[in-house]
Amino acid sequence: MLTPRIGGAVLLAALVALVTLPACSSTSGPSANLATGCVKHYDAATDYFPDKAVVGESVGFSVTYHRNYKVVTNTQPSTGSRARLTYVLVQCGTPKPALTGALRNARVVTIPVHRVVTMSTTYLPMLDALGATSVLAGVDNFDYVNTASVRSLIAAHKLRAVGNGAQANLELLASIAPDLVMTQSTGDESTDGIDRMQKAGTNVVVNSDWLEQAPLGRAEWVKFISLFVNKEGLAARVFEGIATRYRALARRATATRSRPGVIMNVPFQGTWFVPGGNSFSARLIRDAGGAYPFSYDHSTGGLSLDLEAVFSKAGNADVWLADDPTFASLAAARKVDSRFADFAAFKSGNVWNNDKIVNKAGGNDFFETAALRADELLADLIEVLHPELEHGHVTVWFRKIPPG
Repeated sequence: MLTPRIGGAVLLAALVALVTLPACSSTSGPSANLATGCVKHYDAATDYFPDKAVVGESVGFSVTYHRNYKVVTNTQPSTGSRARLTYVLVQCGTPKPALTGALRNARVVTIPVHRVVTMSTTYLPMLDALGATSVLAGVDNFDYVNTASVRSLIAAHKLRAVGNGAQANLELLASIAPDLVMTQSTGDESTDGIDRMQKAGTNVVVNSDWLEQAPLGRAEWVKFISLFVNKEGLAARVFEGIATRYRALARRATATRSRPGVIMNVPFQGTWFVPGGNSFSARLIRDAGGAYPFSYDHSTGGLSLDLEAVFSKAGNADVWLADDPTFASLAAARKVDSRFADFAAFKSGNVWNNDKIVNKAGGNDFFETAALRADELLADLIEVLHPELEHGHVTVWFRKIPPG
């Protein structure tokens, strides 16, 4: 979803560069990866992937190139997992390699893919940035989708809603016959349903973007998706535009003298979950020139505390990122728990939600586009923490909660 409202000009040059390439000649080889069609005359000496992904920020995947196939490895499919998932991506019109040795358990995918079902909205802006939403055949649920190009496909009845994970409709998936289903894994088959889908004959690829603890690391999964549509060159340009702006914003924010304290989330049923000191959220706060009261904790997960413990450590924090739709107003929040009014950020009215863009069905774009647009996400948070910088940014996802 690269529109003017979220600074799509950052990526305009990359999108203009998107072209449809003809099938290659076996004598000279392709000048770029084949985004459409198959190799007509296979030549074992030809490198069919002149555009190669270089992974620099993400820690969750890797890729090695061989003349007519790529070996893609998901190095941490789920939280705490030591297993690795390997995919062999074979250029259409060329032979697949022998699946022996390190490849003996690999799953084979013929590329470029033409029919894909996705089970996370974070993949949609990345496909959009790659000019590849045309490969979509289905998503898990229409309600969560905000990406404009995908909403257009839904309106035109070109997509099917298949359900998510273990609740996926196998008969519907079989009728769609996708080249692959891209999903995430929690490590719990009763939730994920990955084995269930694979046993039914569906090729499943696990995308673990959500496990990255650095904003640019998460954004770089656009390169992972590009591997399946042969658009590594475009993905590199898209990511570089985002990364360059992110780093420039971070340098400016961290050069400020003030470090506003930030607390996150709200308690649920008596327990307040706060992100760990090495988490994605903590990293984002640091890069935005903020101070995180729980930075002493070195986990990437989080802490489960009661309200009193949070107040003791962060009661004087300057900014509260509540990120809770029940916080319709400060007055409403006070009715939920009068102790909220004791927090300094509450007293000053500096409480924010990330729900500025929500579709009619309640789908929050923060959990969709922000995964790719790390630069916009950082710009939002800098505007919240350092309005004195006056860098001309209007928040995309964050809105200040009104008093009443």
